Amino acid sequence: CHWPLNPLLLRQACDAFVGRHDFLNFVHKEERKKANKCAGIMSNDKSPHEIDLLEFRVDTQSEEDEQQTALPPVVNATFRLKAKGFHRSMVRNLVGFVVDIARGLRSVDDISMLLMEKKAEESRSNSHDNTSLASMVNSAPACGLCLAKVQYEH
Repeated sequence: CHWPLNPLLLRQACDAFVGRHDFLNFVHKEERKKANKCAGIMSNDKSPHEIDLLEFRVDTQSEEDEQQTALPPVVNATFRLKAKGFHRSMVRNLVGFVVDIARGLRSVDDISMLLMEKKAEESRSNSHDNTSLASMVNSAPACGLCLAKVQYEH
């Protein structure tokens, strides 16, 4: 998709996701439903959606703009994510969210809230519903996304 993107915001957003976080709001809605049903059953403090995202990098290449508009440049973006594992739809949702930030539709400040850092205590109780937070996340379109490499430890 050709959208004007702010490359600086794109990189800031990717960097903000690196580290160990609860990615519940970035997994497929069916997984979120299961997590909400199991919230009262699970006694440990660790979320099954807690993942150490080792790398979330973006390489950008600006397209030439003959019209020289005031909009941010249209860029071709190549994303590289690295972790010991990903949940269903997680990569598409992460990429979609950072693109929304770079388009000016979301803020980098929204990331900590979506990663459950500000709402950790509330999310452990059954009374908290993650549906409203997860609705802030749009999946990246499947076209243009491809799996380039899978690496296994021996």
